[in-house]
Amino acid sequence: MDTAQTICDVATRGHEQKGLTGAVGGVLRQIPPTVVKPLIVASEATSNLLGGMRNQIRPDARKEACLKWRTDDGQE
Repeated sequence: MDTAQTICDVATRGHEQKGLTGAVGGVLRQIPPTVVKPLIVASEATSNLLGGMRNQIRPDARKEACLKWRTDDGQE
């Protein structure tokens, strides 16, 4: 619903300012974020799901990762 409303608002503003060309241009500029945002959300969800599954299968995996990437103050 938000995406459709945003596209309508952009098309209306573009049409008011520049006519049909502005409306079409505004809609075309909104297409990339409309397509990319769901992909980003899906990839984040997949990452969280896989991380949770790994932690269920190997409970020590998170602890090992924390120890692996820990930096000591004296090693800079």
